[in-house]
Amino acid sequence: MPQIQTNHELAREASFKSKVFLSLFLSVFFGMGISFFSFMSYSLFGEISSYLWDKTECEVISSSIDEGTKEGHSSYSFKAVYSYSKKGKDYKSDKISLQYGGGGKYNDAQKLLNRFPAGSKGVCHVNPANPSESILMHNPSQLLMFPFLAIPLIFIVIGGGGIYGIWSKKNIAEIIKKNQVGIGRKIPTILLCLFFSAFLLIGLATFYSMGFRPALQLLQSEKWQKTPCLVISSSVGSHDNDDGTTYSIDILYSYDINGKEYRSNTYSFIGGSSSGYRGKQEIVNKYPPGTNTVCYVSPENPADSVLNRNFTTDMLFGLIPLLFVFAGAGGIFYTLRKKDNADDNSMEYDSRSLSDYSGGESELKPTNGPWGSFLGGLIFTLFWNGIVSIFVYHGVQGWLKGRPDWTLTIVLTPFAIIGLLLVYGTLCCFIALFNPRPKIKVNSKSICAGSKLKVQWEINEKSAELFRKLMINLKCIRGESNNRNIKKNTVESFTIVETEDPYRVASGSKDIIIPETALPSSENEKIYWIITLKGTLRSRPKIDLEYRINVLAKRK
Repeated sequence: MPQIQTNHELAREASFKSKVFLSLFLSVFFGMGISFFSFMSYSLFGEISSYLWDKTECEVISSSIDEGTKEGHSSYSFKAVYSYSKKGKDYKSDKISLQYGGGGKYNDAQKLLNRFPAGSKGVCHVNPANPSESILMHNPSQLLMFPFLAIPLIFIVIGGGGIYGIWSKKNIAEIIKKNQVGIGRKIPTILLCLFFSAFLLIGLATFYSMGFRPALQLLQSEKWQKTPCLVISSSVGSHDNDDGTTYSIDILYSYDINGKEYRSNTYSFIGGSSSGYRGKQEIVNKYPPGTNTVCYVSPENPADSVLNRNFTTDMLFGLIPLLFVFAGAGGIFYTLRKKDNADDNSMEYDSRSLSDYSGGESELKPTNGPWGSFLGGLIFTLFWNGIVSIFVYHGVQGWLKGRPDWTLTIVLTPFAIIGLLLVYGTLCCFIALFNPRPKIKVNSKSICAGSKLKVQWEINEKSAELFRKLMINLKCIRGESNNRNIKKNTVESFTIVETEDPYRVASGSKDIIIPETALPSSENEKIYWIITLKGTLRSRPKIDLEYRINVLAKRK
């Protein structure tokens, strides 16, 4: 006789399959986060540990600049051989720093050549555990990688936390959001501040290199000396990577300062590479090899020079990192402000005696304002789509060139769809910032069980016309007071108003008697009394606000 599955068994099987699918999906995030975090941590740990190496006298035997071509563009690296003695044994090394591999700027290599000329003596750093390993200098720029560790950490938290939440029987929200007095209550605030601090630091570091430093050099170059120079070579450099091909202006020129020849390939202060071959080729055509022209040289450091010291529109891209700066600073401010408000409310509730809770009309402030949802959504949307757009661009380039990558397209499609949904949600949150701002007033923010609570609402008449429906309720919630669990955790509920009448929406009041057996508000037991306001608007996002009040035990 064939077995027939019950609805419960079918639901359980479907639930299990969905959990497996979501877990596999989230494991991609977790694996990527672990891989990138491990790689970045290893490099960062190596750089930090090199600061503990022994300082040892050394002598530079030879030094030079190696000029070459790397993947379609010019590359310049400083080469040096130096000798040192450790524990009575002589050693030689050619390692400049742990991560040094040259770069696209000639004057960077020129500065190192001036710093470590052949025959000079200085100090190198020797690994005490392995004296044959040494470096000539540290590379402090590698330490700027530290705030970027937050990026793979976010992937780890999303992937690992999501998988744990799927298979755990516990409510992960209650684990993360411990509304208790003491350290447990501060952990979410600390984590949020660290998260936003990473955005702030990344934005500041990127803005310094892309925006502030070029702007500062542009101002300083007004005092630089106008110097004759000779163009040695000129070309458009190409940079092929996963994002496609970008191009850079590569003009190498020489000039003489106090009888010493210097070379540089700095055309403008913004540097880097970008799309657009034709515009860069037109500039290169103006500087064919052998052309005598003028450059501008720093009087403090002759190795610093530039051909074009005028402002260019490319410099405006240096303002983009300010979005991360504002997002990080705004997130920290909002988090700390929200914490202060919560602490103030807690102190008011805990420190006042029963006799202090007298009447007096008070206007309540919502605990879940629209700015928090918008800023949080904006930050996550920028982060998500910023990462996904790199792969989307690469995928689109493949299709445009007639070489579509089907594997990348299939894998990337759900991520791109999520990105579009995030953009839509963020736009809705932005529009919600301009929603009507209802006023909720009560006769007392804290009221004893068995007493009367008077609730008044007021909405601008023009704003009231936007409402299709208004619902205001008083609820007692046990557990976390978030919208997803509010129905399940509702202990008591009282309807204040539910209307579609614009006149009734505009203003009104209602008296509610709090039952003598009502559970008192308690942070430790997670019992909250809230006034919920839900509004359905015409052609606008819904309004969903919560207002907190305190209910005390009945007076004896």
